[in-house]
Amino acid sequence: MASLLRQPSCCRSIARHETRTTQQIHVASSTYSSKTLRQGVWRAAAVQATPAGEAANSRAPRGPPGDESSKQFAIEIARVADEVKCSDIVVLDVAPVVSWTSFLVIATVFSKPQLLAALARVEKAAGEQHGRARLNLPGSSPWETLDFGDVVLHLFTAEQREYYDIESFYAAAEEVELPFGPPDGPMGQRGGAAAAAGQQPTWSTKL
Repeated sequence: MASLLRQPSCCRSIARHETRTTQQIHVASSTYSSKTLRQGVWRAAAVQATPAGEAANSRAPRGPPGDESSKQFAIEIARVADEVKCSDIVVLDVAPVVSWTSFLVIATVFSKPQLLAALARVEKAAGEQHGRARLNLPGSSPWETLDFGDVVLHLFTAEQREYYDIESFYAAAEEVELPFGPPDGPMGQRGGAAAAAGQQPTWSTKL
């Protein structure tokens, strides 16, 4: 404890965060299966991996549960993801299930360049059309999130989406019907002929 007090405040913050996270994971690992553990701590790993990310998330404005404006914003995020050819796009109303957000938008990408392009396009549209800014810090993994408080976007590679399987964790959530084009590939995939044929299109992050 004495050594901790001698550290700069930023280091003490990181140490407290790491200790708290370790305790949470230890309790969870002694109670749940490995798959349930992955599902249970997924948001801490993706959004709250740093003290700065945790602080930003704690300040996130939360709209009313199932708020119509939040729903429309989630649908708009899904539409933008569809425009950059993300596949298997799902919007879940999780307000009755969790307290930290109202809607999840989940989509699959083919590659890292497409992931970066989708993140950039959604963030730009959210800022220019809705005056919204992301509340979490950017990362560099095959699973990325954009946290807007009442709506959180999750972009996965197919392998990561299958591995974490967060949709089954929110099985009680209601799926929101999307008003744009019907799926044009197997298992609800979107993305045109390339997605249907299992091809990986070439992407650019230039907007």
